[in-house]
Parts: sequence; structure tokens; C-alpha cells
Amino acid sequence: MDETFALRLLQAICFVWLGLVAGISLLEAPVKFTAPSVTREIGLDVGRHVFAALNWTELGLAALAGALCIVAWPEGALRWVLGGIGVILLLQTVWLLPELLSQAAAIVEGTIDEANTWFHLGYIALEAIKLSALGTAGWLLGAYIS
Repeated sequence: MDETFALRLLQAICFVWLGLVAGISLLEAPVKFTAPSVTREIGLDVGRHVFAALNWTELGLAALAGALCIVAWPEGALRWVLGGIGVILLLQTVWLLPELLSQAAAIVEGTIDEANTWFHLGYIALEAIKLSALGTAGWLLGAYIS
């Protein structure tokens, strides 16, 4: 595979990934809870499945991006931004998302009434940083390719 093609494909992945995260985290998740027919429990149950599916999709995109980085080996700030995205995804996958999914399941089952908001706020903060980093990586890749 040609290095330039790998970088262009990596840029496309960054922007597709950004769109997926923005669509789910910024649009689907908040809108779901404003629908009058959706109870809190149903919203949480749907959210568990949606965010688990999004996480698997992100892991696939990250694996593909990692393979492309091996082919193209970007340098400088771009490498740090891409690495940061990977670290954020790792933190979300192994720590925050399992905790949030567990709390949502407990609320749906009626075991607890309220979730620990710190995990949710941490996840939201990392999503915002990841969205910014994906946009930055896509932009830097455009400059890097030129």
C-alpha cells in the first residue's frame, strides 16, 4: 500500500469516526431522553446497547487506524494526537464504559436509583476531547499529505 493512500484512508477514518461519535453522543443519546414515550429505564437500556455497539465499532476503527499508522508512520504532533485518541478509547473501553453499563443495568433492574455522575461526566469529557482530537487529526492529515 502506498504511504499517501494510507494517510488519505486514515484521514477518512478520522472523519467517519468523528461523525459516528458525534451522532451517537451528541445527538442520539440526549434526544432519546426527550421523547415522551421513552421511560428512563427504556432509554438507559437502549443506551447500553447503542454505546456497546459504538465502542466495538470504535475499536475496529482504531485497529484499522493503527494498521495504517504502521504503513504510513506519521510524525510529530499528528502521532501524539492519534496516540491520545487511542489512550482515550482505551480508558473508555476498560474503565468508564463497563462502569456506566453496569450502573445502567442496575437502574433498569431496580437495584439502584441513581448512578455515580462522576463516571458519566468523565465519559462526556473524554468524548469531547476525542471529538476534538479526531477533527484535529483529520485536519493535520490533510496538511501532512499536501
